[in-house]
Amino acid sequence: MDTITKFKIRSSDVSYLSKEEAHFISEHSDIFIPVDDSKLCENCEYLYYDLDDKKESRFKFHSIENGDLFFDFKQQLEYHRKKNYSLSKEPLAKALGLTVKRDRIVWDVTCGTAKDALLIYSFGAKVVAFERHPIIYFLLLDAKERFSVNIDFIYGDSSQIDLSLLTRPDTIYYDPMYPEKKKSALPRKEMQIFKEIVGPDTDSENYLEFARKIATDRVVVKRSLHAPQIKTDINAVYEGKTTRYDMYKIF
Repeated sequence: MDTITKFKIRSSDVSYLSKEEAHFISEHSDIFIPVDDSKLCENCEYLYYDLDDKKESRFKFHSIENGDLFFDFKQQLEYHRKKNYSLSKEPLAKALGLTVKRDRIVWDVTCGTAKDALLIYSFGAKVVAFERHPIIYFLLLDAKERFSVNIDFIYGDSSQIDLSLLTRPDTIYYDPMYPEKKKSALPRKEMQIFKEIVGPDTDSENYLEFARKIATDRVVVKRSLHAPQIKTDINAVYEGKTTRYDMYKIF
């Protein structure tokens, strides 16, 4: 982040923090600002702990225009397990090389809502997921607190952290976010809020070059079917109904 953006968190919610969440908040006290209820309203943005249904209590981010954002790992994984995927028929699994070695180490370097990380995890891969926006990372921590998954979530840009502390991945999975083109239909509410918080990626070419130096086998870039390639020296393309995966092999 080029400039420090401060985010409100309701001060009465501090008691609900897990140890990992509390540690993250304390380490980033220049970003997370506890405030009392009088400083919160429908026309401001903030984090809060929702106690409406104690069985489903969780932290949420309140967006002025689009409502609340939170992540539910249990719902996503139950959906994937019911699908009973055949990896040999899944474009993403083939692109990642999981039809050859199912327990590959895959870095999802643009974790975001974790939908793709959870899908890759359901395929059997060992997933490390990076998220560089503090609000999104905090919501990921909270989702993992509610439903534990064996995914390592790491805060920060993978190109800026100490890589000597990590095992190099077989595959890097990269899903850059681009500015929205004008469409007749808006994206779902969750993605509207997410894009409102995070904004577009502007460094995709440089990041792809970095990723190709770190992955030991391949880099996979997610694109819409008609989006331009980031680099032209693609080794294979795996297409789904609305998405394609450009694979760059490491030799």
